[in-house]
Amino acid sequence: MAASDSPPQHRENMAYVFATRAYNMDHLDFHKLAQIDWNIVPHLNQPFGLNGYKYVDWAEADYGEHEASIFAGTDIRMPSGPNDPLHGTLTAILEAASTGGKAIWGGIQGISVGAETFALASDSSTTADDFDIIQGELSGADKFNLSTRNDLARGYGGNDAMNGNGGDGNDKLNGAKGNDHLFGDAGQDKLYGGAGKDTLDGGDDTTRDSFVFNDADSAVGTKRDVILHFTGGSDVIDLGRIDADASTSKSDDDFHWSGESAAAHSIWWTANTGGVVVSGDVTGDAKADFEIFLAGASTLTADDVLL
Repeated sequence: MAASDSPPQHRENMAYVFATRAYNMDHLDFHKLAQIDWNIVPHLNQPFGLNGYKYVDWAEADYGEHEASIFAGTDIRMPSGPNDPLHGTLTAILEAASTGGKAIWGGIQGISVGAETFALASDSSTTADDFDIIQGELSGADKFNLSTRNDLARGYGGNDAMNGNGGDGNDKLNGAKGNDHLFGDAGQDKLYGGAGKDTLDGGDDTTRDSFVFNDADSAVGTKRDVILHFTGGSDVIDLGRIDADASTSKSDDDFHWSGESAAAHSIWWTANTGGVVVSGDVTGDAKADFEIFLAGASTLTADDVLL
């Protein structure tokens, strides 16, 4: 079974992010509610279920003819006047297309956001407050089940499972902190593991996947990151953002390629049981400061690594 191909069993501090069409988390903007003057239609005590989650109250905001947001939760009550806040707790923020009847295509479930907090963020013209809320809600062991299109998602903290679901999509998945499992499936994917012991899987296909490391934070030994289905000559390990020599005034020194031999400020590889270990030195002692394990690989060339 691929990572994240079903909704999670409900656990405390765990959210579920899903999409059936192209989803870009960086385009999240609660302020669009204020732009339609909070023209929201409440549906109180009208229960419905979605992906195993149950909701009692919900409210709907329409943007033009074919797009809508649905805010579901408990004890949601609309303001009774200009100085009365929105009441209740939002446990889902959903997006819907309203072509011939509303169809929910994506959203975030398993959260708990005070309705008043959400309303204050919506009144702000910037998205900083929006992302503060989302980052807090996605700080646990969250599950992402995304579309077959071009998706962009961020896991923030926690041990996340992110599934890009392949198709024709070129996904960008960023696990951030935690021991994450990122699965791009088919397509030209970019996978960012971030801090923690991550498993990055671009999928068993022939398209070019990029495994991007912004910092030398993949540990040495058993806690190193693991890349699955790495295809030499097609996929690439991108180390270009890591400073190979912090002792110089240059902010981003390039690594040298040293093949199968360890060398100062270099990248090298060694055969290991079940695959290849990629090692990098940033301190100048020709010893590994970070490692990446390529499961199932038998060799590595300079063309497979962006230095």
